[in-house]
This record gives sequence, structure tokens and C-alpha cells, in this order.
Amino acid sequence: MAETTNVLQAVSELRELVLELKQTPQKEILTPEEVMELFQISRSTFDTWRDRGIIKVYSLRRRLYCKYSELIQALDQNPAQ
Repeated sequence: MAETTNVLQAVSELRELVLELKQTPQKEILTPEEVMELFQISRSTFDTWRDRGIIKVYSLRRRLYCKYSELIQALDQNPAQ
């Protein structure tokens, strides 16, 4: 029961963060480090989201990048991830 409460609280906090981020102008192209800082997630969470196809990650010259607008859209579509 406590675990369910923690998950629901985490989902609620993520929804609040997404709403806040929608209202705050951001640069469009982000590095994984910027994504992790922005969404307050670990590298393993970032990798899990990428591996599951929740977020789209682009590679350019062996560096990874994400589009801010696609991140917001993905999190709107997958709020419990």
C-alpha cells in the first residue's frame, strides 16, 4: 500500500513539473545531462525512457541530444513512466 502511495505521489509530482516546464521557455536541443537536470531524474531513468521508446534521442557525432518539445509531448502521453 505504501509503495502505491509513493508511486502516485511521484506521478503527481511529475505532472506538476511538466505543467511548470510547459510555461517556462527552454532551449529546444538538450543534452542528456540537461534532460536529467531538468526532469530531476537519474541517468538510469533517462536510459530506461530511451530504451522503452518513451523519449526520442538523436545521435550526432557520437553525442546524444533530445528535443525539448518532444520530451514534453512524450511525458504528456506517458505520465506514469
